[in-house]
Order: sequence, then structure tokens, then C-alpha cells
Amino acid sequence: MNIKLHSMNLLMVFATVGLFFSCEDSPKTEKETSTLKAIETSKEQPVDIDSTLSEIVEKDTISSNLEKIVPTPEKSKQPSIIIAKKDENIAVELSNALSHKSWNALLKKYVDNDGNVNYHGFKGDDAKLQTYLDFLAKNKPTTDWSKNEKLAYYINLYNAATVKLILDNYPTKSIKDIRSPWGKKWVKIGDKLHSLGGIEHKILRKMNEPRIHFAINCASYSCPKLINAAFTANEMEAQLAQATKDFINDTTRNKFNDNSAKLSEIFKWYKGDFTENGTVLEYIKKHTDKSINTKSKISYLNYDWSLNEAK
Repeated sequence: MNIKLHSMNLLMVFATVGLFFSCEDSPKTEKETSTLKAIETSKEQPVDIDSTLSEIVEKDTISSNLEKIVPTPEKSKQPSIIIAKKDENIAVELSNALSHKSWNALLKKYVDNDGNVNYHGFKGDDAKLQTYLDFLAKNKPTTDWSKNEKLAYYINLYNAATVKLILDNYPTKSIKDIRSPWGKKWVKIGDKLHSLGGIEHKILRKMNEPRIHFAINCASYSCPKLINAAFTANEMEAQLAQATKDFINDTTRNKFNDNSAKLSEIFKWYKGDFTENGTVLEYIKKHTDKSINTKSKISYLNYDWSLNEAK
């Protein structure tokens, strides 16, 4: 029986060798090339035919099993991870970006298209808002997050925490009626507590994106409106562009005449953020279709700190 099996093994190997040599003029696969090299080597060294055949079969089996366990990139159904060059100042875009869906659902439910908030109704979902804030606290940004992912995290955190502050002190007529609304450290990020002012001035303003001033909301009528959708990394550019356009072109917040411009005090408080590459009016002109005289005399409108509550 052993002699017969041995003979059969020899016949199989010789048949395989014959097949490879009969096709030597045709392009070789990586597996064929590897096998041919093994055969060439066997001319110089004695070969244990049984063990060689067994090894080939074993490798084929392992390779087949690995393909089932670890799919090739073409077969994989997982979202791809895009890695950009650091010298282009773009970080890694994670396929499993942090989800802001729960915050988005709350905004859709309690904020209208003008940015006014149904705080009375929101009180009923206060626990859901807290759950979202806890979720953000446990998933703080890391060094491999992209700039847009960080912007989405901190803008949403700031806005959600501001709403939570109002709910915790509701009813109130103004955020300024609350003791130290921007100075008290109570917003958790990881194992540290931050103030709303700290998030704005020490984190967001240092990201070299002046349009954040039109994205974060201070729960007041003269503030940029609280949009009823969460900011996301994928939509960040479009969302910031729209928020900036909406605020600058809102005639209740900015007024332009031939030789005068009455601006929101935001352009006075954060003037340095808007004038790195020109004047304030030159910055504004880039974000409006209105005809603006960049030499106009500037004055500022009174800021309405009344609560941005839906009526």
C-alpha cells in the first residue's frame, strides 16, 4: 500500500512539473514562479517527494483559509481609512469618526430654522442631552483626529453644553443672569473640567478658523443662530460657509449702507481673528453678495442678550 501511494505521489509531482514546463513561455503567477524555483533547486539537492508535495498542499490550504479570514482590500467591505500627507497639514481621516447623531436628533426636535430653542420641551429630554455630553467626555479627541473632526467635536460640545447650562437654570431670561456662565469649569473632557470660555478661547480660537464664531451659540438673540443640525467632519466646510453667510447677511445683526457699516459686536470683540489678511470689512466682503464699501465708517449694534427661546 505504501509503495502504491508513493508511486501515486511521484506521478502527481511529475504531472505538475510537466504542466509548468509545458507553459514556460506563458506568463507565470507568483505561485507558479515559486514552485519552479523549488524544482530548479531540486536538481542540485535530493528531494523528499512526499514531504515536498505535502508542503505544497499544506501551503495552499493555509493560503485558502487565510483568504477567508483576512479579506483582500478588494473584497473588504469595511470603510477605507484615508491617510494624507502631513506636509499638507491634513491629518488622518478616521473611518469610525465620532457620531453626533443623538445631538443632531435633539436639535431637529427642539430648534427651529431661525435658531430659536424650545427650552421648555427640551427639559423633557435633559437626560438624553446629558448622555451625549457624557459620551463626548469619554471620547476626547486624540492626536490622529483631523482638524475637521476636532472642530465638529468642540463646536458640538460647546453648543450642547450651553443648552445644558440653560436647562439647568431654566427658566431664565438671559444666559448673563446665570452666575459665571463662561468662567465656571464644569464641562468634562476626559478626566478634566473645562469652562465654556476655555473651550472657546483656549481650544477653538487656536485652531485658526475664524468662522467658528458663527458656529458656536451663546443662547442669545444677537448670537449667531444655533443651527438645527450637528456639525460633522464630512460637512464641516459647507456648514461653516453657510453659518458665516447667514450671519453676515442677516440684517438684524449687520447693516450696510453706502458709506457706513453697522456690525455685530462680534467683529469688535474678536477683531484680531478676522483681520490677519486684511480689514474686517474686507473679510466680510468675501462672504456676501452685497456691495460693500471697504472704506465705510464702522459702528456696532447693541447686543441683545435675551434668551433665544422659541415663542
